[in-house]
Amino acid sequence: MSPDFERDLHDPYEMSGMKEAVVRIKEAVGSKEKILIFGDYDTDGVTAAALLYQLFEKIGAKTEVYLPHRVEDGYGLSDDLIEKFGQQGVSLLVTVDCGISNASEVIKAKKQGMEVIVTDHHSVPDDLPDTIVINPRQNACRYPFKKLAGVGVAFKLAWALAYEFLPKEEAEYFIKWNMDLVALGTIADVTPLAGENRTLVAYGLQVLNRTKKLGLKKLLEVAEKKGVSDEVTVGFAIAPRLNAAGRIGGPQIAFDLLVTRDDKKAEELARKLDGLNKKRQQMVEEAIQEADEMLDTSQGILLLRKDHWHQGILGLIAGKLTERYHRPVLAVGHSKEGLVGSARSPLYFNIIEAIRRHADLFIHHGGHSQAAGFSLLEKNWAALQKVMKKEAKVIKEKDLQAVLTLDTEIKPDEITLKNAKDLARFAPFGPENEEILFLLKRAKLLGCQQVGPEGKHLSLSFQVGEQTYRGIAFRMGEYSSRLQREKLYDLAAKLQINEWQSKEKVEMQVIDLREAV
Repeated sequence: MSPDFERDLHDPYEMSGMKEAVVRIKEAVGSKEKILIFGDYDTDGVTAAALLYQLFEKIGAKTEVYLPHRVEDGYGLSDDLIEKFGQQGVSLLVTVDCGISNASEVIKAKKQGMEVIVTDHHSVPDDLPDTIVINPRQNACRYPFKKLAGVGVAFKLAWALAYEFLPKEEAEYFIKWNMDLVALGTIADVTPLAGENRTLVAYGLQVLNRTKKLGLKKLLEVAEKKGVSDEVTVGFAIAPRLNAAGRIGGPQIAFDLLVTRDDKKAEELARKLDGLNKKRQQMVEEAIQEADEMLDTSQGILLLRKDHWHQGILGLIAGKLTERYHRPVLAVGHSKEGLVGSARSPLYFNIIEAIRRHADLFIHHGGHSQAAGFSLLEKNWAALQKVMKKEAKVIKEKDLQAVLTLDTEIKPDEITLKNAKDLARFAPFGPENEEILFLLKRAKLLGCQQVGPEGKHLSLSFQVGEQTYRGIAFRMGEYSSRLQREKLYDLAAKLQINEWQSKEKVEMQVIDLREAV
């Protein structure tokens, strides 16, 4: 209930590879070696790169940053990039939020005279890179918390280096004022908000609300989020705009926004990200319509391909269809290597393990149990379809039924502002720390209307007993024509606080509803 910085955060040196990494970086800084930070193109990777870059800049390291372009470079390290870095005179390559699946590329880097430090948080493959690896998921790593985001792992390295290079007060100042980046990357990557992550995000959100970063201030203005920023603001307003750069533009835009000290440039970059995000939304809507037309819901795993689908939206397509049809989805498009895809899966199916069982089909692959990415040659497309049909045989009919789990029933006299405030103390909410979901029985619908852009949301008013309440149902605008006033409904809902003109009222966020039974 009360996250504590000193109590909850573990010593970075408990992480395997940390001591060796600090020694090697000190050596590189001292001898003015050229260091290159290589990150992923999503918000987690970009925030990790920005965090480490600012620390390296502060300690006088000769540093450059390379964030791969999703279409031109693909995911993770490649032989072409390694050769390019070698020609540029890089002697130390530090990865953030990637690298754990790049064993062969690390070998190539060593042959070119580069040393590599891998910092990552993704699932650990059998073939580990033969170099310094910092990843709490390693079997040999005794670090107490295994579920840090990529930016969380980079933060631990930055923490260790800050105290090694800077006076104590300066190190503490750097750590504190960059926790907004840790919160952004951790929330955006949908990592569990329990354990150490909960504390990192809780403190990070406090810093975000007083951020000193010009780019974040401008982005919050563009997103019309000038008030208190919480995990919802990050998840639905900030992260999508930062991610839009890596999806359909280039991640450098997001990185530049996070590190710029120029007010005019910050505003320009924020508006550019906002425009990219709007374009991304339109592209996803069109792709989902296409996907719906080609679906075969008799299949346990949905494998969908359109060569014109932009690589940057494949994960979003897969995610939305997984949520809708409650089964694993692989969305595939075309790339310069052949085919590229993103996979998403419900909790009952481990998609990265299914992919790894057929590793010979892929050029690259990596990810988590519920989210993965991959690339393959065109000639292996038919084989991928075949093996995924086999993998789907373990999926049972009951798995395909979407289930909404309610925590407890709430009575009318329990719908109070005090209770809403008490429940808010459990924030920040996210995976493994979900908001309490209530069952409210026999609520009489007094009225409903579509609100928001294109009427996507639903504003409700209903009566329970003698009390009247208001509610909001996000992305349920289509229900307006199917609901009947004066009828009784059972609601699945969360208690929330609605603040308007300095007045607070309790409100219900409706997640689903059915006719009362």
